[in-house]
Amino acid sequence: MTQIQKETGLSTITVLNYVEKLMIADLLEERRQKELPRRRLIKLSGGGSRAATLLNLISQSGAGSRELLELGVRAGEMRAYRKAATLLKQQNVTRDYAIAEFLVSDLEQMAEYAALMSKSLPIQMKEDSTLLNGIVGLLKAKVVEGRRHLDNQNIRGSAESVAAAWKEITKHYAELERINGELKERKLEDLSRMIDLIIVKCI
Repeated sequence: MTQIQKETGLSTITVLNYVEKLMIADLLEERRQKELPRRRLIKLSGGGSRAATLLNLISQSGAGSRELLELGVRAGEMRAYRKAATLLKQQNVTRDYAIAEFLVSDLEQMAEYAALMSKSLPIQMKEDSTLLNGIVGLLKAKVVEGRRHLDNQNIRGSAESVAAAWKEITKHYAELERINGELKERKLEDLSRMIDLIIVKCI
């Protein structure tokens, strides 16, 4: 509590009131020391850490609030997996077709992630946004190609389109790792987790 007061320059009672409100909102959690001096130790809760990350992102990013909200929603989505599970329940759909559909949907979702990340990167990382935009273009082109193959019942062709996309993106593995490292240094954990999704696919 003393450290918070010193860093903010606020009065003790003001800090106390803010801390209590943040604790009620489950953004902070506390621990009281048993030994002397019995200090009250305050730290961010899990929800508080996420809120702090988003505030940090807002302060550094050139993206609008709507895009940042969409980024948060996308980070927790499992649309491609749900879509594949639903598809498998339909009649006259083979297992191979469902897998191919899942792979194309997964590629499409990665394209959406990369596009949102490109818009949400800090202004200082403009060159990295250009790299991500190139990846987005490649992914979208392969999604269109994969879906065209699926429409023609060419399951193998669809799978090859997806494989070709990831082979191309793997060439940017080192650059993606570098971007991820910079995001972690800037404490932009949400964006780091998003790019991790792409990096994992490159391994």
